[in-house]
Amino acid sequence: MELVLILVCCFALLFVVEVFLGGALPGESSIQAGCHGLKMGRMGMGQFFGQALPLAMAGIGLPMSLQHHWAILLVVLAGVSHLVVCRIMKAC
Repeated sequence: MELVLILVCCFALLFVVEVFLGGALPGESSIQAGCHGLKMGRMGMGQFFGQALPLAMAGIGLPMSLQHHWAILLVVLAGVSHLVVCRIMKAC
């Protein structure tokens, strides 16, 4: 139960940082390397629920599923979230 609470807190913090605070700031090396085509700033709700959250859920759920078998549901929910938000609702 504590693990689920920790995951919920992590995803909530990811939501606040990406949607409301504007995401992580680029480092000086990425600016000098020519990564000027990246869109900086706040992420939209559709982008967050269609791209960032499914990627985070799958990235955490896949290795965690080796120890906790219920964690494979995170990977399944990540795929469903991406399909619904990006393909059906076309919000990405």
